[in-house]
Amino acid sequence: MGGGGEEFIVVLPGTTAEGARKAGSKLMEAVRATPFYCEGRAIGLTASSGGTGVHEGDEGADALIARADRALYAAKHDGRDRQTGRDAPDPRDLRACR
Repeated sequence: MGGGGEEFIVVLPGTTAEGARKAGSKLMEAVRATPFYCEGRAIGLTASSGGTGVHEGDEGADALIARADRALYAAKHDGRDRQTGRDAPDPRDLRACR
């Protein structure tokens, strides 16, 4: 399960895929716009975002989290400051819940 270290999970009930994408973009913009200061020097930060939605056949949160986790790692793999979504259910998600 994701959500450890520098990763965190945001749940947006009743939100469309487009709404979730916009929320992820706003969060990424806020991270970019907020410098981190270390020993008086500003250090620019970036964030990557991975998202998904609930699908028929999902058997609990584990499937959703696994799909979102894969989307996040796909965004990280593509480079810094990226956003990726996973709309299609993956058979691995269903196996993880059984």
